[in-house]
Amino acid sequence: MLIREVIAAVYQKHKDYGITLHPPASEQAIQEFERKLGFLLPADFKEFYSICNGFECTEDIFKMVALEDALLHKQDYGENWFHFADYMNYCEMWSLRKNDNGG
Repeated sequence: MLIREVIAAVYQKHKDYGITLHPPASEQAIQEFERKLGFLLPADFKEFYSICNGFECTEDIFKMVALEDALLHKQDYGENWFHFADYMNYCEMWSLRKNDNGG
């Protein structure tokens, strides 16, 4: 399944219960985010953010964090990592971290 199809399926599932898809991030915004983090995002993350710059779902209180929001609080990112999603208002955070092999 393509990322675009996953986003469409998530939207369809939650559209009656409150979901907001944010407008796509520009290529420039993605590159600036990568520069601030110190590593390149994996291709699937770049694709996701070029389709929608995160989303918020009220039903599950789940959020895929917009790029600019990921950098708002120092505790949410650091050298080579950032939180990209949260569940139940910071009860559970999902993060991406660059490993020692560059991946």
